[in-house]
Amino acid sequence: MKKYRFVFAISYRRGGGAERAISQLAGAVADLGHDVALVQRVVTDEDYDLDPGVRHIVVDRVDGFHPPENPQLRFIPQPFRYLIRHSYFALMASPVRGVTEHIYVRRSWMRDIRRAIRAQKADFVVPMLGEMETLAFLATRFSKADCVETIRCNPAKHPKGRVHRYARNVLDLFAEGVFVQNEGEAKYFPGFMQKKIFIVPNITDGSFTQISVPAKDEITKFVTAGRLVGQKNHAMLIRAFAAAVRETGNEKASLAIYGAGDLEGKLKALVKKEGMEGRITIPGRTNELPEKYAESDAFILSSNFEGQPNALMEAMFAGLPCISTDCPDGPSDLIENGVSGLLVPVKDMEKMKEAIIFMMTHPEEASNMGMKAKEFMADNFNAKAIAQRFVDECAALKKR
Repeated sequence: MKKYRFVFAISYRRGGGAERAISQLAGAVADLGHDVALVQRVVTDEDYDLDPGVRHIVVDRVDGFHPPENPQLRFIPQPFRYLIRHSYFALMASPVRGVTEHIYVRRSWMRDIRRAIRAQKADFVVPMLGEMETLAFLATRFSKADCVETIRCNPAKHPKGRVHRYARNVLDLFAEGVFVQNEGEAKYFPGFMQKKIFIVPNITDGSFTQISVPAKDEITKFVTAGRLVGQKNHAMLIRAFAAAVRETGNEKASLAIYGAGDLEGKLKALVKKEGMEGRITIPGRTNELPEKYAESDAFILSSNFEGQPNALMEAMFAGLPCISTDCPDGPSDLIENGVSGLLVPVKDMEKMKEAIIFMMTHPEEASNMGMKAKEFMADNFNAKAIAQRFVDECAALKKR
């Protein structure tokens, strides 16, 4: 089997599904025997683990980086909000933190990242998120490396801004390949681009595959995980869960929402308004999610849209009975409704309430769904097979 040189590139490696996915995919490809490097700029104590077989290249290291998450910024119209955020990022990245000096420093790190990528003499460069997609594209021009751009969320809705989506579309048009997670994302692109679009699902963290939630006599402890942002629609979930508890009178029912984001304050206020304090908790981000899943009875995803939802995949691998909105894209590729979980319409609080009540009142059926979910994930989403599929799809790009 031919061995290839891969470079994965991302600004930071913490907090989100894409960041976790690139860490896992890079490690799995390295385990197949290929030469793999990961180029990264921002380093924090919360970075996801990286396989020791991956060469870790940190360019213009910025320690302890934490983007501004001031909810007041959402009231500022674009493009001013963009300028404020990125000015903050830039200033914090500058060693001297001066505006004049910063202009030079920011230009330097962009140049250094391009140089670091080119120095690897890779066959394939795979960037994820934002500026790295542009820098990797520029770094691969006039070289033997193919740039494989990535789609990590519904491309029709993300990024939010039209200008950002247009810029992403231009990069995807001229890149040698585009790596998506499911059929829905692939269909976004016009027919003449389909020959360079390929679908490879996410790899699930091995710590979740080791969990096996046993059958339960009662389903009372519900859990979810994700950024506290509008896309995840936790507000609808809180209202639906509160309505389910009131309708059933279930004294044991609880819901834990793990994650951090701009809406934390509003969601906690909504919990209080619904009279669910003590029943619904928002503990923040956790590094012990596998343990939290193992202690739970069922998982809920309430998103308006997704790419391929890592949290749902992890819960299914753990054998948790799952409820998910049938959002574009991802959940319907994973859950067979009524067999390996329950799908409900997007933003439909009433149907979500009914699904939660079903889980509460039919523990045997719910546990069977969890078992079917685990079997499905084990058969279709093991790490080695996914990594090999990714390598094969990249290799096919060289032949086109």
